[in-house]
Amino acid sequence: MNVSIGTRISQRLAELGMTQSELGKLVGITQVMVHKLINGEVKSPTKILEIADALQCDPYWLKFNKEGRYASRSRDCYTEEWQYHLITKIAGLSEFDRGQVVGYVNGLADKQNKIGIKKTPSTIMV
Repeated sequence: MNVSIGTRISQRLAELGMTQSELGKLVGITQVMVHKLINGEVKSPTKILEIADALQCDPYWLKFNKEGRYASRSRDCYTEEWQYHLITKIAGLSEFDRGQVVGYVNGLADKQNKIGIKKTPSTIMV
């Protein structure tokens, strides 16, 4: 069965308890555009990476309905093994790059907290 990108977006919204409006705010598109994506009026969104990031899923899965390199990251991201892997990767970066990663993560957390999607610590320290 060929499941559309709109169906996958709708599925992830339901799983995350997120509204179309909240997704739009995270991605930088209107709720109307999210609605058009879900209804199949837009077949190939230009912000697929941002949408996948906001929906905490693999962009390859979202676009093509196929498991990609980062498949199931939303289901596995809270395991100790995954956390250790992530911390190890970050620790191997230069001080400047670690600062960039931490800044990016803090920005994402702040954006989500502003629209009330997830309750996360306001800052992360490395």
